[in-house]
This record gives sequence, C-alpha cells and structure tokens, in this order.
Amino acid sequence: MKKFSLSLKGLLYIVGPASVLAIVLRLYQHVKCMDPATGFWTVKNFSNPILVALAVVCVLAALLIPLLSSRLPRPEFPQLKNIPLAVASGLTAVALAVDVAMRFLQVLRAWATVNEQKASGTGFNVTYYISSGLVPKGAQVLFGLLGAVYLILLAKDAIKGTEQYKKLSLLALAPVLWGVARMMVYFVEPISYRNVSQLLLELFFLGFYLIFALEFGRIAGGVDAKNSVWLLFFSGYSAVFFGAATAFAPWLLVLTGNGPAYVSPKYHPEAVDATLVLFLLAVLLWYTPGLAKGKKTPVKKPVIQSVAKQTFTPEEPESPVRPTAAAGSKTLPVDRMTVKQTPDVEVLPHGAVTEKE
Repeated sequence: MKKFSLSLKGLLYIVGPASVLAIVLRLYQHVKCMDPATGFWTVKNFSNPILVALAVVCVLAALLIPLLSSRLPRPEFPQLKNIPLAVASGLTAVALAVDVAMRFLQVLRAWATVNEQKASGTGFNVTYYISSGLVPKGAQVLFGLLGAVYLILLAKDAIKGTEQYKKLSLLALAPVLWGVARMMVYFVEPISYRNVSQLLLELFFLGFYLIFALEFGRIAGGVDAKNSVWLLFFSGYSAVFFGAATAFAPWLLVLTGNGPAYVSPKYHPEAVDATLVLFLLAVLLWYTPGLAKGKKTPVKKPVIQSVAKQTFTPEEPESPVRPTAAAGSKTLPVDRMTVKQTPDVEVLPHGAVTEKE
C-alpha cells in the first residue's frame, strides 16, 4: 500500500472540534428532541443528521490518516515523565473503583434475588445467573478492580519516568476484559432499563475502546506491536468522539441542575466514561510525534573503551628500518612499518664459476 506524508496531528484538529460540536448537539437533543426515560425521538430535526455526519467524518479520518501515513511512531512508547498522563490515569482508576463499587451492590441485589427464587422454587434455573446480569456484573467487578490497579501503576510510572508497566502484560488485559463484561451487561439487561439513544453511542464507544485497550497492552508489552500503531490511533480517536458525545452532555446537565428533568432516573451518567476520554486523549497526545510533552529521562550511553594501537620502538639505534632514536624520532604504528627483506642465499652473476676446495 502506498504511504503518504500525513501528519497524525491532523487527527487532533479534526476529531477535537467535531467532539466539541457533538457535545453541544447532544445537549440540544437531550433538552429538545428526546424522551429522557426511553431515548426515543420526540422531535426530528437537523441535529441528528449533523451528528451522524460528524461520526462518519471522524471515523473515516481516524482510519485513513494512520493507515496511509508514513510518519507513524515506532511501536514502543516513549520514555517521558508525563504529568497529564499520570493525572488522567489516576482519575480513571478512581472512576473505575467507583464503577466497581456500584456494580458490586448490583451483584449483591441480584444474588439476593437468586436466593429468593431458589427458596421459593418458582421457575429458577441456571440461565438466570446470566440473564439477571449476575455473571457479567461479577466479571465487571473483578476486572474493573484489576484495571484500576493497572492504571495506578501506570500513573506511578508516568510520574517517575519508569517503565514497570511494560512488564505487566497480563494485567494490561484487565481493562479489555472489563469492557467486554460491561458490554455483556448491556446485552443481557432488558432494553427498558436503558436510554436507547445513549445506549447506541455507548456501544460504539465501548467497541472502539476495546480495540484501543488491546492495542495499548500489545504496544506496552511489545507483543507483536508492529501492526498495532495505526490501530491504536484509529480506535483511540474514534472512541474519543463517541465517548465525548456520550459522557459529557449528561454530566453537564447534572452539574447545571437540569439533570432530573432531562436524564432518566433509570440511567445515570457514568463517571468512568468521561475519565476514559481524558485517558485516551492523554495517551494519544503522548504517543503522537511532535506532541509529546514531558521531561525526558536520561539514557545512559554505553561506554566504549578505545583500544590502544600497537607501536614499534626500535631497539637498535642504527635500525635500517627507521631513523635513529637519537634523531628525535617517535614511535610509529605497526601498520606504517615496512621491513626490507634480503635473500639468505647469495646469487652469483650469470656465467660465474665457483672453484671446489
């Protein structure tokens, strides 16, 4: 495939303004165009086609620019002390811990319901463990806790400039499995419990986030990371757009005091979605050539010891090979020394005759 000199900075200039405009459109749609309880459209106007067009533009740009660019970074993360990445990782770890606590309470309620049905004997079967969301929510609790630990260790490395996170290849899979478990919860829960408009955007966001988290772990661990660089930028910027369109509008409504009127009690804004968008942006800016900011850690250069050249010092003052030492000559390298060799046998002139004794 032919490569072009396309800069990855262009993705930021495309996805950034589009994400801000998507937040504004979602605010308008929450207030004017949809039922907060169901997410169904009550008014159809220009906002929905514009949002779809923005999504198509961002996804195509995120796909084509990294795929066709000849200026991709090396398949390894740079050694930098990056405070924005550390802050974003820490906030995401805290939000994951909050998500784990909320899901754990849901697991306890589902477990109590299971025990009640077992005691009453009214139609209980094994599939209820899955249909009630008990198994996927339990997996979300487990992998969310492990993912929070991984992000805390990543934040510590970003502060100190160390690279211990590169040795945690298995733990890097925890955020991926957390996203898979959360998506399973969406599929097993009744649709009446979700705002369908938000649910569609969240599914796109989670799908791209899963690809990003997997490629991040591969690059960090150096596991067949050669083809992961363009996928990281493609999935990362696509997830940034859908995450911004999903997470920030409900939170802005809640923070401005309009949440109860426009956000359904059945659907609560997810804090982890907003922090994940910040984490995605921090990683992408850190990894983009020319945009990474931070204090570089000193790299020790290997010490190369020079080998002394062999020299020749004449032992005889009247050496025919070199000038005498008394003449102030200095020692010369062996490669500059030439030795005139004389034959050991005397060669007589042509026609000479020797007498026998």
